[in-house]
Amino acid sequence: MISQASLNEFKEIYKQQFKEEISDAEALKLATNLLNLYKTVYLTQNNQLNQTNKAEKFKHNKKL
Repeated sequence: MISQASLNEFKEIYKQQFKEEISDAEALKLATNLLNLYKTVYLTQNNQLNQTNKAEKFKHNKKL
């Protein structure tokens, strides 16, 4: 859940960027979509990093 303070901050940033005010409902929808996008990208990157680390450990252990 997004706090009211975070929602207000998002609305202020949106207003600065787009010169347009939005409702709390619209801000909540947009902020939630942005967070979901961030989580998707982060988890994808994190998963790729973990797979790379596992492959490196496997190579290292195979050499021993």
